[in-house]
Amino acid sequence: MREHFAPAQAGTRVGIALTATMLGIALGGWLSGRIFDVTGSYSAAFINGIAWNLVNVVIVIWLFQRSRRTPAPTALNAPPVRQAA
Repeated sequence: MREHFAPAQAGTRVGIALTATMLGIALGGWLSGRIFDVTGSYSAAFINGIAWNLVNVVIVIWLFQRSRRTPAPTALNAPPVRQAA
């Protein structure tokens, strides 16, 4: 995160990434069990898992392409840090 975002934003962005990861882990297991309960087979649950992983791959590819177009923030182009009152 520190390589791609300003240091003042690193904590917030790491927290968002970890929260999204934990929600995906929690909901993925529950959803696969629910799909099994409804269909009686794990085939649909595996297809669901593969579909979500493809969504993740698309997001990663989009982020890599975006990072090539936008320079990483440095001390010269980083937004100013706001001081607490």
